[in-house]
Amino acid sequence: MRSPVSLARSTLLLAALGACASPGRERALGSRDWTLPAELHGARLSFELSDPPAFEWREGERGPELVLARAAQYAPPVRAPQAIALFTETAFDEFVLEVELAQTGREYAHRDLCLFFGYRGPAQFGYVHLASAADENAHGVFLVDGAPRRQVTTSRSTGVAWGEPGTWHKVRLERRAGRVRVWFDGSGEPVLEADAAPFAPGFLGFGSFDDVGAMRALTISGTVAPRPAGALFSR
Repeated sequence: MRSPVSLARSTLLLAALGACASPGRERALGSRDWTLPAELHGARLSFELSDPPAFEWREGERGPELVLARAAQYAPPVRAPQAIALFTETAFDEFVLEVELAQTGREYAHRDLCLFFGYRGPAQFGYVHLASAADENAHGVFLVDGAPRRQVTTSRSTGVAWGEPGTWHKVRLERRAGRVRVWFDGSGEPVLEADAAPFAPGFLGFGSFDDVGAMRALTISGTVAPRPAGALFSR
C-alpha cells in the first residue's frame, strides 16, 4: 500500500510526544534534550521535501519506509544535493541519528545516499555523502554555506559497500564533542569524520545527490535548537 507524503505537521507525532513523556524517559519536544519516542520509530513522520513527486511512502516488512523513488527535479541555488527530505518538527544542535538506509540504484563510484544536518536554508547546511568510492566530490562530509558544496572531511574510509539494490544498512550519524562522525553497519571506526565547528544548528534529513534509495527505522536524540526562519528550499 502506498500513499503520498504529507507536508503538513504530523498530529500523530505531536500527540504522541506528549503522551510518551514520563519519569525515567528522555524529555519530549520543548525541553532542551529530546528523544524521538520508541513508539514512533515506525510511524509516518512529517517531512518537508525538495521535490515532493520524487518521494513516496511504502509499507515494508518492518513498517513504513520513506522512498526516494526517482531522481529529484530540484535546482538548488548552488551546487548541492537535489533530493532532500527534512524532518522539521524540531531543529537540533548536538544529536545522534540512527537509521537504516537502502540504495536502490546501479553501482558506480558516486553511488550515494546522504544524511543532512544543520539545515537552515537552501544554501546553508551540512551533509554526509556515503558513496561507493571516495574522491574530492564523493564519500565525505560537506558544507554548503552560500557557495557550492565543499568537502571538509578530516578522516574517511575508501567508500561503503551498498551491495545489491535494496540491501538495508545501519547508519549512525553523530554531531557532538566537537566532531561529526558516521558509522556504517557497525564499523569499529567511523567511515567519515570532520570538525563540527563550521556547521550551525538546524534540521536533519535524508536524501541523495542524484540517486535513489529508501529510509526506515529512524531514531533521533539530541539538544533542541531554535527553528531556522525563512524558506527551506529554492522555488
